[in-house]
Amino acid sequence: MDPIPSRSAHTRAQEDEPSCDLVLPPPPQPLPQLLFSRDQAAQMLSIHVNTVDAAVREKRLRPARKGRRVLFHLEELDRFARLDIPGFHQNGPALRLGKKAS
Repeated sequence: MDPIPSRSAHTRAQEDEPSCDLVLPPPPQPLPQLLFSRDQAAQMLSIHVNTVDAAVREKRLRPARKGRRVLFHLEELDRFARLDIPGFHQNGPALRLGKKAS
C-alpha cells in the first residue's frame, strides 16, 4: 500500500511562493447628514409635523430654507429639544405652542 502523502505537490508549491498580502484602505465613512426635512425633524423630536410648523411660525424653531424646501440644521433641532416650553408636552387636543386651547 502506498502511504498517503501529508501534503500535495500543489500545497508545497504554494508554501514556497512569497506571500502577496495586499492591504486595502478602510472603506470611506459616510458623510454626516447636515440638514433634515420637516418629517425627519418631527421624527427626531418625537412630535407631529404640525407642531414643527407651529414652532416655525412662532419663531421658536429656525429653519434653513433652501429654495422652497424647509430644512433644519441638527444644532437647531438640538437647541429646540432643550427648550422648556410650558404646555408643549400636554396630551389632548392640538395646542399651539405657548398657548392654551380654549
